[in-house]
Amino acid sequence: MGTTLFIVAVIVGLLLWKRPKDDGKPHNDYFRSLESVYQSNGLSEPRLIIDGQRLDQNIDSLVQKIGSDRYRIVAKSLPSLPLLRHVMARANTRKLMVFHRPFLSVIVREIPDADILLGKPMPIAAVKRFYKNLTPEQIHSANRQIQWLVDGLEHLEEYRALAQSLNVTLRINLEIDIGLHRGGFKQGGSDYPEALRYIHSHTEYLALSGLMGYEPHIAKMPLASAERMNKAKSKATAQYQWFKDYIKLNYSDTYRTNLTFNGAGSPTCQLYQSDDTINDISAGSSLLMPTDFDLLSIRDQKPALFIATPVIKALGALELPFLEPICSLLARYNPNWQRSYFIYGGYWKATPCSPQGLSNNGLYGRSSNQELLTGSGSSQLKINDVVFLRPSQSEAVLLEFGEILVVRNNEIAEQWPHLAQSCIENGIQ
Repeated sequence: MGTTLFIVAVIVGLLLWKRPKDDGKPHNDYFRSLESVYQSNGLSEPRLIIDGQRLDQNIDSLVQKIGSDRYRIVAKSLPSLPLLRHVMARANTRKLMVFHRPFLSVIVREIPDADILLGKPMPIAAVKRFYKNLTPEQIHSANRQIQWLVDGLEHLEEYRALAQSLNVTLRINLEIDIGLHRGGFKQGGSDYPEALRYIHSHTEYLALSGLMGYEPHIAKMPLASAERMNKAKSKATAQYQWFKDYIKLNYSDTYRTNLTFNGAGSPTCQLYQSDDTINDISAGSSLLMPTDFDLLSIRDQKPALFIATPVIKALGALELPFLEPICSLLARYNPNWQRSYFIYGGYWKATPCSPQGLSNNGLYGRSSNQELLTGSGSSQLKINDVVFLRPSQSEAVLLEFGEILVVRNNEIAEQWPHLAQSCIENGIQ
């Protein structure tokens, strides 16, 4: 009996010692101000908010580090024509990286002076569809704008055949593998020399425009540190240099032209401040800072994108069907289960950020209609109050809502449509 009581006492002691602390806090001044903007404009549905001042600070910070001349904006991470135009103007660059055929069509039409590099190899059917409704003059103009990304000989041959059928010359950028292992030409392999020979034997239809090497694995390695990232980056840039040197050694006339040597991305863009291995640096998400980009390598950038949605039900402790008695005990044990809040909408690629201490509940499950968030009374939430969430990524989330609200100086300064809306407006499918 004594042993049993001792074991019970130990278990109770451990539970009390490990008892969760109250994580709840009400909105700070920043989010209280955003809530006031939301409510004073009569909003009542989930909306996306971009903090325009933070966006500009992030643009300025990035350009200061890498320079306007090397900066290429990743359009998939900022999928809105007004947003792209704003970043292009503030960063003083005309360079875009595009990943989606309908978005390419609308960008070519609406931003005809953009310098466009495809961010992934397009299926040849998509490329044909892009050219299908263009006039000969529009095709000629588009070919001056666009570099098509090619990752292998099979795609290269398809692009040559299409160029021959259109009687045009396509600019080809070769995707190279510098450590990510997501496809592309490999160092020391026979495909890369063969691809260059193929391009130079079909100069009427193909022209080498440069290389693209992507290496986000550097910033997302386990136990990342500045020293380990720099070591991995040195390895990647050495590989990149091998591909450049091969062109320089074997096709010196081509190398002397203005080739695009693209690389980086938001996770690694700032690692190239004093490195000239690449002359074209891609970044997009770091201007809005969704949570997937809370990385050591870009820790100076500020979150600028939020989902705002109202509380439609503010209830007491969490209750689960058939488990009500247990739930009351759990709520007493965990203060962060003492309140249940149902919000308008949900199930987004996002996590609650204000008030602090709110979280999804794995036992209750998720809902895109009215999602449950549990928290403590310290969050001080009631119905009609606003909950803010930080998206984990921008490329999908920005396309899920209506017009994006741009807030500056505590008011809605602009409302920006996303690219899918612009495609519909332009009759592009």
